[in-house]
Amino acid sequence: MNRSVMKYIAVVAMLADHIALAFVGMSNIWGVGMRVFGRLTAPIMCYFIVEGFFYTRSKIKYGSRLLIFALISQVSFSYLLTGRLLGGKFNMIFTLFLCFMMLVCFERIENRLLRMILCLGLFFICSYCDWGIMAPLWVIVFAVFREDKKKMNVFYILTCIFWTVRTASLAVADGGAWYSSLWQAGSLLALPVINAYNGEPGKNTKFSKWFFYWFYPIHILVIAVIFRDGLL
Repeated sequence: MNRSVMKYIAVVAMLADHIALAFVGMSNIWGVGMRVFGRLTAPIMCYFIVEGFFYTRSKIKYGSRLLIFALISQVSFSYLLTGRLLGGKFNMIFTLFLCFMMLVCFERIENRLLRMILCLGLFFICSYCDWGIMAPLWVIVFAVFREDKKKMNVFYILTCIFWTVRTASLAVADGGAWYSSLWQAGSLLALPVINAYNGEPGKNTKFSKWFFYWFYPIHILVIAVIFRDGLL
């Protein structure tokens, strides 16, 4: 499976997840199924942040694109979540940008103490973004075990178990049922997709390159306008 196919899978999963979040809810099997399917997006995008970091010709241009589209996407993301143009947590492209900067710190900063402080700071900031601490955890797993798929799989599964148990515990603490958060385990579904990656880029056109950047803010804006302005 090439990179383009995997990214389109991530995009479809993202769209299903956001439609379920805004319009379907979790009170029926369709909404739950769409949100489980939506768990594919974050791990796949984190995996390709690592791949992009190692293969990009210019880390400055790559990081700049992420930051620019994170800023572009924030208004529609905030409007979807809060009904305001600014507010709430930061969108997932900010998360990916912070994860990318963690990798830059690992590569470029020789002083161990400074590197640790900066990486912990970036990790902490991720907790205020979409996907929270899971994105940097996955990026670390994918980067550290990039050449060892068996260890990567084991540690990825452990992070997914950790996240599912954590969300279930928080649900119980809030007076809910522990099983109400089991849909988070859908992130495990990304593992066979990632393992199927053949290292090939797929169709490398300008459309495919920019589609993945522009799809995120545009589809969120459309969903936000329909959801918040009561067009349905």
